[in-house]
Amino acid sequence: MPEAETDSEGRGTQSGDHTLRCGWGLFRPAWLQRFRTAKWALFWLCWAGAIQGMVVNGFVNVVITTIEKRFGLRSMQTGVIAGGYDMASFVCLAPVTYLGGRMGSSKPRWLGWGVLLMGAGSLLFALPHFLVPPYRVAGDEPEDLCTPNRTTSVSLCDPENSPEGGGWAVAVFLAAQLLHGAGATPLFTLGVTYIDENVSKKMSSVYLGELIHVLLRI
Repeated sequence: MPEAETDSEGRGTQSGDHTLRCGWGLFRPAWLQRFRTAKWALFWLCWAGAIQGMVVNGFVNVVITTIEKRFGLRSMQTGVIAGGYDMASFVCLAPVTYLGGRMGSSKPRWLGWGVLLMGAGSLLFALPHFLVPPYRVAGDEPEDLCTPNRTTSVSLCDPENSPEGGGWAVAVFLAAQLLHGAGATPLFTLGVTYIDENVSKKMSSVYLGELIHVLLRI
């Protein structure tokens, strides 16, 4: 989505240039142009920030202990998974800020790709659940118990030999967290700059206050 032109009140101007119309590629219908205002930009940025906060700071942190038990992971492995978001954000911060802030660069396009990356990361994070057999709670059956001096070909008491664990699960979860971190980077850098550039100085503090309140609170 290209840069939007706004007047001093934050309303989209009626430009005849096709490249300034809202849309994707050649798909730029007239009915979509009503959303080419600063208020709608703030609305969607707040929603993107809220979803990012729910996924990264909410859902992932809530299920991390369940993932550890479900896939037989160590606490160190789940710690690496949880830290993948911060690692990707740190690595992508400078390149995204520089490339997205250059003259002629479309900040909304960067923001859109960031949201798509976060969506891809969420789908990838859910993928291991569908790749393993249904979860079975251990009962009183002999094969479910770890007994001393038990002779088996594979020790079920060793986390390394967990039938559902392994490095593949860590790799998938970590890759998903890296996508989350890379996708969220434009929200905290280019999103604030984009709002500031497209509203009047009088309304800039109001718009930025609402956006930063949502980003920091979530």
